[in-house]
Amino acid sequence: MSNRQPSRRLGAFFALPASVLLILSLILPLFVATVSMPGVMAEMTTTIYAWGFADDRPKMSDGNLLQELPMHAYPMVLATLMFIVATVIAFVRAGGRSAGLWLTAAAAFVAGMAATVIPQVVSWFAFYSPLMPEQEMGPGDGPALGLGFWALMASAVLAVTSAVLTVKAAPRSETTEVPAPANVDPHGTGGSA
Repeated sequence: MSNRQPSRRLGAFFALPASVLLILSLILPLFVATVSMPGVMAEMTTTIYAWGFADDRPKMSDGNLLQELPMHAYPMVLATLMFIVATVIAFVRAGGRSAGLWLTAAAAFVAGMAATVIPQVVSWFAFYSPLMPEQEMGPGDGPALGLGFWALMASAVLAVTSAVLTVKAAPRSETTEVPAPANVDPHGTGGSA
């Protein structure tokens, strides 16, 4: 057993929790905002998931600011499936080049999804913050990052870590020096050797 074998499995072991966290990020909320302004309106909670949003306010009209909310679920499902396949390959072919390639491609997709969600969450904070003046906010009011957001961010870190560990553990191909033909001058002076 080579001394590289434990590190070959290490990438796969980082990929397993990343896969679980990716699945959780699909069902847990990415963002939660609770607004309560005494005397103006009752408490309202808006929860944004990868699949859409849910709020507990009464329908006032057909127009809704959140109807055009970008949904991240389909690319997140693709990233999750891709990463689960890469994780299985990493366990089956520990440290092999194919495992490294799959994990690298899947990790790039997961990191891209995380990078796509971050600006959206910043936008949600910017949208909800003016609705909640500090002096009128009660305990638990305000915008907050959901567990799904943190699961996605943690899975991105673990995915990149697993890809790096797997690629570093992959066996290197032996390079052999090709001997020069016998009738060629190795110094390039034009004469024969």
